[in-house]
Amino acid sequence: MSRLIKEKSDNLVAATFEDEAHSKIAVDILVKEGLISRDKVDLVTPNDNGTDKKLEPESRAIKKTLWFSHINMGAYGFVFGFIASLLLIMFGPTATQASPLFTVIAMTLVCTLASLMLAGALSLRPDHDPVAYNVKHAASAGRWSVVAHANNRQQAKEITQALKPTAKIVTSSW
Repeated sequence: MSRLIKEKSDNLVAATFEDEAHSKIAVDILVKEGLISRDKVDLVTPNDNGTDKKLEPESRAIKKTLWFSHINMGAYGFVFGFIASLLLIMFGPTATQASPLFTVIAMTLVCTLASLMLAGALSLRPDHDPVAYNVKHAASAGRWSVVAHANNRQQAKEITQALKPTAKIVTSSW
C-alpha cells in the first residue's frame, strides 16, 4: 500500500494532554531524543482553527495519491480482468466459452471498477480517521494534542512508545 501513497509522512501519531505544559514537554522529548524533527510535529491547541491543516499538511501529496492510486489500481484491475476472462474463455464454463466477447467485457469492467473502488477507499486514508477524531474531540474539550507525522511505521511506533507514559490518549494510523 505504501507505494500507492505519495505523502512523505504517511504515518500519523497523536497524543492528548490535559494542559499546554505537558504537551510542550512531550514535543521537546520527541525532538531531543531524535525521534522526529521539529518541523514534523504540530501542537493542536483547544478550539484550534488550523486543526485540519495540522493533521493533513500535505494536500498536494494527497492529490497525487488520489491520481496515482486510481491510475495504477485501475490498470492492474483491467489487466487482471482481461487475463481472468481469457482463462474463463479457455477453461471456464460453457457460457463463458460460448460468448467470449461478453466474457472479456464483463470481466475487465467488473475488475477495473472493483480496483478503482479499492483505490478510492485507500485514498480516503481511513487509518487517519481515529487519530483525527481524537485530536478534534480533545481540542473541543479544552485539551492539547501533539501531532507527529512519522516517515515510516517503525518511527511511528517509537514515537508512540515515547508519548505513552505521559499522554492521556495516544492514537496512531495503521
